[in-house]
Amino acid sequence: MVGLGDLPGGTFRSTAGGISADGSVVVGDSDTDVGSQAFRWTAVTGMVSLGNPPIVGGSSVARATSADGSIVVGYAASGLFKEGFRWTSSEGMVGLGYLPGGGIYSDAIALAADGAAIVGYSDGLLGQEAFRWTSAGGMVGLGDLPGGATLSGATAISVDGSLVFGYSEVASGYQAFRWTNTGGMAELGNPPVEGGKIVLTGVSADGAIAVGLSETATGEQSAVIWTSEGGVLQLTDMLASNGATGLAGWTLTEASGISANGDWVVGYGLNPDGFNEAFRANISPSSTSGGGGALDVLSLLALGLIGWWRRGSSGACSAPESPAQRATVAATLSLPSAQIHPPWRAISYAAGLMLRALI
Repeated sequence: MVGLGDLPGGTFRSTAGGISADGSVVVGDSDTDVGSQAFRWTAVTGMVSLGNPPIVGGSSVARATSADGSIVVGYAASGLFKEGFRWTSSEGMVGLGYLPGGGIYSDAIALAADGAAIVGYSDGLLGQEAFRWTSAGGMVGLGDLPGGATLSGATAISVDGSLVFGYSEVASGYQAFRWTNTGGMAELGNPPVEGGKIVLTGVSADGAIAVGLSETATGEQSAVIWTSEGGVLQLTDMLASNGATGLAGWTLTEASGISANGDWVVGYGLNPDGFNEAFRANISPSSTSGGGGALDVLSLLALGLIGWWRRGSSGACSAPESPAQRATVAATLSLPSAQIHPPWRAISYAAGLMLRALI
């Protein structure tokens, strides 16, 4: 493991948010003397700022990069205003704008492998809405599920950009959805319990499997997995039915990433000793990539994740953010406002990096 350093100025702090397919490019954000700034890192260039954000005087955060590392997406923020951006070396950081009727906030969360399609959320005429952006069509709202207020957000996209996953408010809570160009937004299987939430944050390359978490009205969280055949299932139940070993005593809290081939899932949960620990699990019993349905404990990296996440916490999930990210903190699954993004960014992103390093 190698530290990536930080950008000049300000408090020493940097966070990795995304990585290219071959691991050679890492993106994220770092403190500087003018606030948090998005960066792009390679072994040759080191950590380099992505330049001035589209919002004058604002901070910026890079969330994800294309497969070859040439396109970066994220958001810039200043005060109450926030705007998703797309960065390339030739054009720099360019704002994606907002949905019609909006203009306060938008956020670019994920992108297709070639960077041609970008997904996230934006305020609009009726409320917060998931979007899909392309250079040809600009930002297009994806709608929301029936019931509840107008509130949806896109959190993941397939490699080819044709499938989008996210969350939407329904009458009984928040439900996961899958969007296609032909079928629009469709609810994914089991409805949440009263006041519950389901958020999917990772998807296989072909979009056939997605992973994330569910949360009940009382705050009980569990890792979930969605397949087109089985709908939304508890990850623990799927692993058990596939004959996975190593599950005894574990409570799987979140599945934060999945390998491109859909065989491996990573996340975190409570281990048999009651401590939060990262895990890797093989969900395909017939896979030849090793594991045979086993749950692997990744203790060394887990220590880093836990130290980053807890920061003295007694156990409640908390991912501290800068003031410029006020909306994303407030909205992480507790959803008191319309500002939402994939939950527990620090752990999810670190687990994503871990996944790429392992497979």
